[in-house]
Amino acid sequence: MKSSRFPLTLALLLLALLPVSCRPEMDFVENSFRSGQAEMTGGAQTVSMLFGSAAGSASIDLTANRSWEATFVNDRARNWCTLSATSGGRGTVTLTVGVTMNGDYDERSASILFTCDDVTRTIVVTQKQRDALLVTSNRVYVPQAGGTFLVEIQSNVDFSSEISFLAGGPSGWIHELGTKGLSQHILTFQVDENPTLVSREGLLTVRSPLGEETVHFYQDGEIPTLVVSTHEQLVSPEGGPFDVQVRSNMDVELLLPDSCSWLQEVKSKTLSTNTYTFSADRNDGRQERKCRLVFRNAEWAMADTVFVRQNSQPILLSEDRVYLPKEASGFTVLVNGQDPALFKLEISDPWMELTGSDVDDTGTHFHFQATENESGEEREGQVRVFYKNFQQPDVVTVIQSGVLPSFSFTTARTEVQVPLIAAPDSLTFVFWGDGDYERYTEGLMHTYKTPGVHTVTVEGRGLSDVRFPLPENGVHYDFSKLKKEGRK
Repeated sequence: MKSSRFPLTLALLLLALLPVSCRPEMDFVENSFRSGQAEMTGGAQTVSMLFGSAAGSASIDLTANRSWEATFVNDRARNWCTLSATSGGRGTVTLTVGVTMNGDYDERSASILFTCDDVTRTIVVTQKQRDALLVTSNRVYVPQAGGTFLVEIQSNVDFSSEISFLAGGPSGWIHELGTKGLSQHILTFQVDENPTLVSREGLLTVRSPLGEETVHFYQDGEIPTLVVSTHEQLVSPEGGPFDVQVRSNMDVELLLPDSCSWLQEVKSKTLSTNTYTFSADRNDGRQERKCRLVFRNAEWAMADTVFVRQNSQPILLSEDRVYLPKEASGFTVLVNGQDPALFKLEISDPWMELTGSDVDDTGTHFHFQATENESGEEREGQVRVFYKNFQQPDVVTVIQSGVLPSFSFTTARTEVQVPLIAAPDSLTFVFWGDGDYERYTEGLMHTYKTPGVHTVTVEGRGLSDVRFPLPENGVHYDFSKLKKEGRK
């Protein structure tokens, strides 16, 4: 318990925050206060002005290197708080803050923002209630880590202070350290760290013949935390172990659904309480499978989820669509595995047949032959590939063109590039005239092994917009079949 006596004066409490180094610049000028005995001892981002219940005013100088403006955070404060200027230009200006008499029994406050482009300075105006001790504020908010905190008390009579704690709660975590420096009206308190998740409250009661004021100390508890290292875990078809890191300061419960029998927690391999180790079985099925791991604390109604997804074993390694010209053509299907006996093939149409297979490091290559399409119409078939006894196959769709529009040109060059087709169809082919053909792609080129004159034929839909290169010697274009039945 401590008592003090000093004259009642109008004071300005300076909260000196971290310096702001940005442009444009604006600041309250050092030693610029002209209100009683108050003075400012250095530039500040935020200044607090404390008034008694009587009407009064205080002045401060503001300097800025560009135009500035002042606004109230809450317009209702204009009913009792005034500002001598709300905007200004470059230079220094004297600002006067005035308050009317506070006849209420409640403390009131207002914040005034001074803005110069993206630089902001703030004056916090606090006016005490009628017939009250002058305490800077009735609330002190303390972070979980604790620290040193100041309470300013102004009075012209003797006063005493007493610390108390809420019934049933912890005690002894606020310690009065006495006065600070020569300012006998500044009380200093040390607040311990709060090691629990629960917030707590302490009370400082200041008493005098005028009455008493209570300052509430509110301290946060440690913030409940439950965070997983990943929210999506992809597991290979071969399965195997994986870890999930869980950061939490609470008890954590794992929910693993019974439907996820292919996934197990490996408790013997857990290295710490924050690491959960799981093992996934090999997926020999033909379907992707999923599982949801939920880590929760029911008391705090907090949870975080990890979605585990495991792909099925791949069969088909080549593309699932094959495009063929109407001529008799061969094609190959590549599957995952070096033993052809592990696979069963089903061919949908008789115009396709299996001609053989070979094996290399990339897998098994099944070779097929398609007969010439004499119908004139596009046709489509399928090759279904089954692995072992799986009921779900991978499917290769084979599309063979019918008779298509075409154009051709002759060239004696050893290297040739096809013209640019603006909107080629998927069934657009280039026949180079030496027995080779390719599906059309932009910029497609071909080199002849044997010199001579070759006829290049391009057939397909979408040939109405073709960008031909500049004419050159030895190149002759034939467009007679571009809108007819096609190449014979």
